[in-house]
Amino acid sequence: GLSYANASVESLRGMISAGWKLTDNSFELKVLVPFNTKALVYVPATEKTRIYEHNSLAKDTEGVSFIKYENGYHIFEIGSGDYKFAYTK
Repeated sequence: GLSYANASVESLRGMISAGWKLTDNSFELKVLVPFNTKALVYVPATEKTRIYEHNSLAKDTEGVSFIKYENGYHIFEIGSGDYKFAYTK
C-alpha cells in the first residue's frame, strides 16, 4: 500500500539519498550518490520496460551503465551525482 518513500544518510563520503514515488501510471526513483563513489541501482519493472534517466533512455545516458535484468529489476551502476530514473506504465 505504500506510494512513496524517502531516506537519506550522511556517510563518510557525503550524503546518500534515495526516494521513490509510484502512481497508477508511473514510477520515479531519485538517487543522490556522493562524490567519488559508485552505486548499484535496482529499478523494479518488467524486462521490456523502457527506463529513463531524466529525459534519455537510462542505458544511453553517460555515467549510467546497464548491468543486467534479474528477478524483476533493471540493475544499473552509476557514479557520483544526482539521478532521476522513471518509467510510464
